[in-house]
Amino acid sequence: MKDFQTAISLSKQMELCERIDVALNLHEEMLGKGVIPSIHTYNALIHGLCLTMDPWTALKLSEYMRAFACPNIVTYNTLMDGFCTCGKLDVALEIFQEMKMSKLKPDMVTYSILIDGFFKAGRSKDAIDLISRLFADGLHPNIYTINIMIGGLSRLESLDKAYKVFRSMEEFGISPDSSCYNVIIHGFLRHKDRSKALELIDEMHDKGFSEDNTTIDLLRKNNVIVK
Repeated sequence: MKDFQTAISLSKQMELCERIDVALNLHEEMLGKGVIPSIHTYNALIHGLCLTMDPWTALKLSEYMRAFACPNIVTYNTLMDGFCTCGKLDVALEIFQEMKMSKLKPDMVTYSILIDGFFKAGRSKDAIDLISRLFADGLHPNIYTINIMIGGLSRLESLDKAYKVFRSMEEFGISPDSSCYNVIIHGFLRHKDRSKALELIDEMHDKGFSEDNTTIDLLRKNNVIVK
């Protein structure tokens, strides 16, 4: 089954590569006819290249496009996401610094991409530093970013810190939803704290939410029965 899924994934990747090659050829044809692509066209091409795991070519294209249009926050965010996905986090940080020098202010998408990338790479100290910068820039995390923070902290740093973030959500005017409950419950189950996990599951049920597939799988692995 795993080999079959890998084959399907590779097939989709090849199809995507073929489509981006067609798109790049059309880009060259546009330039040859004197048609200047818009910033939206360039961002779409950059996104496609990043999806094919080729952020270096995407970066070169972003440099080339400067002759016609200035990169916007979508351009920078897309590039950072591409390099984070490929594990090139230091390059993503360089792009982050370049964006700030260009007088573009990072938004929550920017910080979510970087924080998620650093947590996934096991670089929790860098992720926490970015969380601090987020607040220093006068931004408040949205529910997506909070889920990234809870998941990353519970896996790599401290379950207590993750739980503190979970309980402080309402300070930002955000009520925990099903995904938030499941993410923090995952943390307690992975740390073998069954009683706290069950307490949160009861609380989640009272609010009309239910377990996701990962929670159900972790409950089975921990031999926990939910009433």
